[in-house]
Amino acid sequence: VEGSTTQTSKDYNGPCDIAPEETYQISNCQNSIIYVKAVAGCAFIENLQNCKIFLAPIKRAIYIQKCLNCTLHVASHQVSTTNQVRCIY
Repeated sequence: VEGSTTQTSKDYNGPCDIAPEETYQISNCQNSIIYVKAVAGCAFIENLQNCKIFLAPIKRAIYIQKCLNCTLHVASHQVSTTNQVRCIY
């Protein structure tokens, strides 16, 4: 996978208000297929191009930003998207 798939340490008072170990981020990937099997409280996805993302259920919210030509398979209480071009959810 080109780019990064990492857990992130957001503050409890951040947008998800959930423990850092239950939050992850996928960013700066191109031409990738990514499977995440771990259930999380919150997820941040940004700057993807020509990617397919398959996520386990997200307990609270998923934030998706700046994606181009991506397909995302997600289940979440809330999905927030900004700056998407030709993406399928």
